[in-house]
Amino acid sequence: MTTSDPPSPRIEEWRSNWLVVVGSALGIATGMGVFSFVSSQFILPLQAEFGWSRTSQSLALNAQILAGLLAPAFGLLVDRFGARAIAAACFPLVAATYFGLAAMPNSLAAFYGLMLALPMFGMGTAGIVFSRAVLACFNQSRGLALAASRLGVAVAGVLLPIMCYGTIARFGWRGGYVLLGLLALLVGWPATRLLRRRGVSRGGNVSLSGFVQLLRNRHVLILCGAVSLTLGPIVGIIGQLQPILSGKGLALQAAAALGGVLAASIFAGTILTGALIDRVWAPLIGCLFTIAAACGCLMLSAETLSVNWAIAALALIGLGQGAEIDLAGFMIARYLGIEQLAAIFGITITAISIASALCGIAVAACYDHLATYDPALIAGAGLLVVAAILYLAMGRYPEPELEK
Repeated sequence: MTTSDPPSPRIEEWRSNWLVVVGSALGIATGMGVFSFVSSQFILPLQAEFGWSRTSQSLALNAQILAGLLAPAFGLLVDRFGARAIAAACFPLVAATYFGLAAMPNSLAAFYGLMLALPMFGMGTAGIVFSRAVLACFNQSRGLALAASRLGVAVAGVLLPIMCYGTIARFGWRGGYVLLGLLALLVGWPATRLLRRRGVSRGGNVSLSGFVQLLRNRHVLILCGAVSLTLGPIVGIIGQLQPILSGKGLALQAAAALGGVLAASIFAGTILTGALIDRVWAPLIGCLFTIAAACGCLMLSAETLSVNWAIAALALIGLGQGAEIDLAGFMIARYLGIEQLAAIFGITITAISIASALCGIAVAACYDHLATYDPALIAGAGLLVVAAILYLAMGRYPEPELEK
């Protein structure tokens, strides 16, 4: 290459849009998505103070079903008004919801109401927004750019469980919610300014008739099934992770620290998937990583867990969850284009929300009725195998690739 040769398209994409990736990384790392890393740390303190059973607390996920039903309409708003505008409006609302949880009285109704508000506002701080921002700027390196935008999740996932555990130990569970609110307000909200780039701040117009047609699209339906049957069981199990680990012989502090292992493996799955799907058929990657997560669930069903065994199990589960982060956005863009990307993402979020809520309730109820999580772990592994098969049903990529 001579000095007069233009840079490659991949390099030019990164030169022009690297700040979008940085802003997305900070936003995702402090948005609602990281709550899943620490949500289980609030179960036992709330049960001790208010007497709420694990099933009663998991019923708050029913609120997430209602919020998930709004996700397609929310996706239309993202496509119309752009990623930056939506994220900038939602981060203060997410912070306010966390502060509301910190001030919550002994009222399940208040808890359910705030847990309804969290995913409703939190959708504006999650992948549906930031994937739209990144995919609008990248074409040659979509998978790698999506993976890089999740770098902050790995850092937050390693540090946040330890930070939250220490905060709860010193200031109580209310302090834990305040910590989450401050991160959203002081880090996530300012980071949305980095999304001010051409093609990111303003979205495209999406017709309602075109959106209705998406509900009949074979690829949309298969992808919804695959992603929801993957994330549903994983989210349900992670939501009870600390009780699962402590109930099998691990100390509470060790169980909290293992959340960092999960976060690191999620990041590893994200990076590996991002690097591979630019070169390898994405459904095959989804199948293999989902099978890995199924093995991790089966490993957690052992009668007792050593630290090393738990690390291995969580690493496999994290690889599966990390893969989903890249796969959903990439496969939507690859099979269906980016014009209605956020709207399609909204449909998948609806499916994920329903599956996650039902699985979360089922996992908690399994313990309350049987005094063990093992049947739920085995059933979760079975659902993950079904999801792996569905990925392979996506078929070949359309040719030529849809770009608009």
